This record gives sequence, C-alpha cells and structure tokens, in this order.
Amino acid sequence: MENNTIIEPVKYMDFFLTGTPYKLILSLIIILSGFVVGKLINKLLSRFLKEIELNSIFKTNFKISFNIEKLIINLITFTIYSLSLIYALYQIGLARIILYILFLIFMLLIVFSMALGIRDFFPNLFGGIQISKKKYFKEGNIIEIDNIKGKVTKLNLFHTEVTTKNGDVIYIPNSLVSKKIIKRKKI
Repeated sequence: MENNTIIEPVKYMDFFLTGTPYKLILSLIIILSGFVVGKLINKLLSRFLKEIELNSIFKTNFKISFNIEKLIINLITFTIYSLSLIYALYQIGLARIILYILFLIFMLLIVFSMALGIRDFFPNLFGGIQISKKKYFKEGNIIEIDNIKGKVTKLNLFHTEVTTKNGDVIYIPNSLVSKKIIKRKKI
C-alpha cells in the first residue's frame, strides 16, 4: 500500500515531463527564445550594417537606392522567427500538418497567379495572330486607335508598340488592337 503512494506521484511526474503539458511549455519556451534571439540579432545586425554603410555601398557601386540593410535584417529576423515557430510546432506534433497546409496555400497562390497571367496571354496571342493574318497594318504604318496616334515601331504576337509625335512609346495589347477601329496611313 505504501508502495502505491510513492509510485502515483512518480507516474504523475513522468506524465508531466513527457506528456502534453511538458510539450506545450517547451513549445512556449522555444517561441519566446526565438523571439528574444530574433530581436537581439536584429539589433546587432542593424548596428553592424549601419557601421559598414551597406546602403551607401549599393548606391555608389550599383546605382541602387534601395534600403538593402532593412531587407537583410528583416529576412534574417523572419527566418529566425519562422524556424523557432516550426520547431515549437514540431514539439507538439503539429509541424507536419501546418507545413502541409502552408504548402497547399502557397501552391494555390501560384496557380491563382498563373491563371491571372494566362487570362491576358491567350487573347493577346489570338489578337496578334489575327493582326498578322489580316494584315491590318505593319511596322512603319501610322495608325490611330482610341485617340492614340503614332507610328508602329514594333509588332509582335502580344502587343503593338506605337511611337507618338512627342516620342512617347506606347504598348497596346493586341487583344485591344484587334477589337478596335483602326485608322491607318501608309508611308
């Protein structure tokens, strides 16, 4: 009987050290540690990059006026936060599920983006084929489409490049060109 009273607390301690409460506490510690390490590296890296003047190096050498310091700092900080969050999720057994869901969302975004891009691709392609077959105009012709008047400087399957009297270069999608009334002058 006395032996049972000693074993019960040990079983409870064993559950606490290997069970769900332990994993949740460990996950919280990992997330907090990742947050602290991310903030610390953010500050140290910020000081270091400002000291070496990375932005001015990029501006003078590459003619890029872009805040590269902030980009590098944010990428590294985001990576630290993400890794600590993934490791914390791994500790409680949710990492695989969450990563699958994120991968699925990422793939859906890619498919959606491609669908939006293709939406304009085919009408412009068919318009370019129609313009080429029916020979509405060719390079060198002066045309007017919707109050845009200029010389056709380039014609391809997707767009028509028109240069106006002022020297402005305008790219007109062939889907629009094939649907509009075109006034043409031959040179």
